[in-house]
Amino acid sequence: MEEVYKLIDETPSDKNCNPIKAIVKDEFCLDEKQAMHIMGDMDLIMYLQLLEHINITSCRMLIMVAKQLNYSEAQQLLTECFDESIDNDQLFILISKEYLAEN
Repeated sequence: MEEVYKLIDETPSDKNCNPIKAIVKDEFCLDEKQAMHIMGDMDLIMYLQLLEHINITSCRMLIMVAKQLNYSEAQQLLTECFDESIDNDQLFILISKEYLAEN
């Protein structure tokens, strides 16, 4: 993403990322001790998958914007990022299935 920002001559900022911050803070309670160990582990796996899905959706939108603005290099980098996120999502699914099968 740093390369994409350089290509479009912009600086990243988390100033308006309140929805993402709220998800991390409120929805998953990662700082609270769980009664069952598996629940804490599953919370973490769900959290990671949710973040990956946000990344997938963001990449889709940014690819469309880059195409519309004729930022072909940024579009290519975003497509690579999107493909990597899809692979990561599939990996998290496999990890989840394996973890649940063992417990």
